Amino acid sequence: MGSQRGKVTAERVKALRSGVDFLTNCGEMTLEKLLKANEMSGFNMPRAQLEQLWEQSRFVLPIGGKPGGAEFMRKKFQDTLAKAIEELGGEKNRPWWKFW
Repeated sequence: MGSQRGKVTAERVKALRSGVDFLTNCGEMTLEKLLKANEMSGFNMPRAQLEQLWEQSRFVLPIGGKPGGAEFMRKKFQDTLAKAIEELGGEKNRPWWKFW
């Protein structure tokens, strides 16, 4: 059972990384690219929620060297995927049962 869990986790981390890589290299950010990254990563955030966040991102201004608008959305989604990778232990070799 443990090896099966490890295999599933490794596949999940690989999918999440593919979403991060896609967002990093996809060029100008669009809603369609955000939706594709969501699908590629297996994150499965509802389309309606992504569309709403996309619309709201238009009102985010760049402040303090941080991006605004579409680039804000790209950065936030990348950060969310990176956090999920970290939570799954994709960046550290720790047993799945260690929570600290």
